[in-house]
Parts: sequence; structure tokens; C-alpha cells
Amino acid sequence: MRNTDILVNNVLCLKVRNFYINVPTPQAYVLQKMIISDQRKNKAEKDYLGIENLLDHIKESSVELHKLRNLYNELSKKQRKKVDEFCKINVIELFR
Repeated sequence: MRNTDILVNNVLCLKVRNFYINVPTPQAYVLQKMIISDQRKNKAEKDYLGIENLLDHIKESSVELHKLRNLYNELSKKQRKKVDEFCKINVIELFR
């Protein structure tokens, strides 16, 4: 499964009752959805709404926005290009 490394390598460990669950960071989730958006035509609207919602929360915190920028900078050139194209098409300003 291509483009899942970003999700696997950027996780938060949450304790739910007596279980520990690893979930992708919001930043990893947003960038991964942008990268694979062209492959998910039938779920494009749902993905866009999730991206938009998470980005609003990420942008509320300078710390979380900094994490987004750092993760973006770690992407490959091809992945950054896909993110940039997604943002341009959907008129999203990734960083303020």
C-alpha cells in the first residue's frame, strides 16, 4: 500500500480504557489524504471536508502548524507536488 508510510511513521499513542491505540497524527492524516486525493474520486468530497476540518484545528495552534510544516518538508518532491496541486485546486492555504 503506497503512501501509507506517512501514517505509520507519524502516530499518537492514545490510551482508551485499558488499551493503547496508535492513530495517525492530524498532520499526517491531512497530508496523506491530499496526496492520494486523485485516487479517491468517489470519496473526494468526504476527504475534502475532513481535511478542511482538521486544518482549521491545526491552524489554531502555532505548535501544531509547525508540526504540519515540518512534516510537509519531509515529504518527497513528488508528494509535495501532489499536496501543492490539491491545495491549488481546492483553494486551500496550507500555511498562513
